Amino acid sequence: MTGTLSQSFKHNRGAAPAAEPSCILWFTQSTGWNLFIDLSIIFNIIVVGLEVDADESLDTSFLTMRIGILVWYVLEISWRAAILRDAFVKGGNLFDIAIVTVALIGVLVPGAVGGPQEEGGWGDRLWRLSILRGHRFGRILAFARNFRPLMDLWLVLQGLTRAFRALVWFAVILFATLYGGGAIMTGVFKINDEGHTIDVNEYFGTVNRSIITLLQLATLDNWSSSVVRPLMGTNPFAATLLLIFVIGTAYGLLSLAVGVLVWSTVELARSHQDHGSHKAIKEDEDIIVTLRQFFEATLAIEEKDGLTLRDFQDAMQLPQVAHAIRQLDLPVSDIKHLHTHLDKRRCGEVTAEEFEKGCLLLKMPASRFDVACLTANIGGSVTYVSRLENRCDDMMDELTGCNVAIARASKELNEFRLSMGDVPEVGLRKDGRIKMGPPQKASRYTEDGYKQW
Repeated sequence: MTGTLSQSFKHNRGAAPAAEPSCILWFTQSTGWNLFIDLSIIFNIIVVGLEVDADESLDTSFLTMRIGILVWYVLEISWRAAILRDAFVKGGNLFDIAIVTVALIGVLVPGAVGGPQEEGGWGDRLWRLSILRGHRFGRILAFARNFRPLMDLWLVLQGLTRAFRALVWFAVILFATLYGGGAIMTGVFKINDEGHTIDVNEYFGTVNRSIITLLQLATLDNWSSSVVRPLMGTNPFAATLLLIFVIGTAYGLLSLAVGVLVWSTVELARSHQDHGSHKAIKEDEDIIVTLRQFFEATLAIEEKDGLTLRDFQDAMQLPQVAHAIRQLDLPVSDIKHLHTHLDKRRCGEVTAEEFEKGCLLLKMPASRFDVACLTANIGGSVTYVSRLENRCDDMMDELTGCNVAIARASKELNEFRLSMGDVPEVGLRKDGRIKMGPPQKASRYTEDGYKQW
């Protein structure tokens, strides 16, 4: 039974199939091996960058490094092709073969296309295409999707991909705006092309030049000091038109593009979070169903109808069950608390069906009705506490008044005692403040010996 439970857990958590890959295949697909290949590509990029600025005396050493890098590429690709076989025929691998072949032609066949002996020839250019193997770094997208520290990077890049269609339409609108504005500004400056402090022919001589100038203004690249401000004194009308164009494009049209990117990223983050939540809920449901099957089998063996607290504690002795309960992360402190919560009938036993329904309710997100009930309970508690606080304040005010009155009376009595001497009662009687009560009746005794009045 334990083995069945363990296999079921592995199946539900997406474990690998029974057929394990070979050690060589595992090594070829391992993170360490791919990281080593990525480091060699980075070294290739650094060599290409250094040899562009290097002196001619370093040509021999750089040629040696070129040959060494290409030999390593050939060995690495051949190794992967021999191990992966049919799985090797993919777009990325075929692109690697094409890049390495072109780089080999540029290095090893100089006579055909102008190799490294011809400085700046086609051989150098073909060799420098080897840096295109950096396309392997695009794998970071698939890695970042499930790697929490890089989740923000994945969301931004995926948001850009998702907003691609909107950005294409934005580019069309921007080009139409630039073309229309360029035609207008070219016509404006053709009417009055004298006396300007800027080179009108360079900036607005043709529609194409006007488009480039307006694009510069839209990106706020020296728009004021280079174009608009010099024109303000010689052609205020054209300067005003350019100012309106800058405000409309830089603070309106381009801000719209940023808004599209932000919206796309936020929506993607929300949907990704919802997808992760649904996936976690589905995995929890699978675990609960598996636990129910385990408890049903346990009850069938022991010929019982319900699970007692002792049965729960015995089940927790199994590592698979204990791990599954911890993985569910139920909002209970211990297994005793869980059994008490699931025992709705208060009979000391829980059926397998009650266990499943109770655990699903514990993992289910709060509904609107639950939130409303919680809000009502919190609101009622807050109202009761507020009223109790007001009553306590009133009571404190009354007690404070009583304390003041008692203090005043004690002070008067003390002063009166000092003024009357050692026996205040005598003085009070003389002043008539203490009066004698009515005369008492004569006492008599009954037959029972009790004194009555």
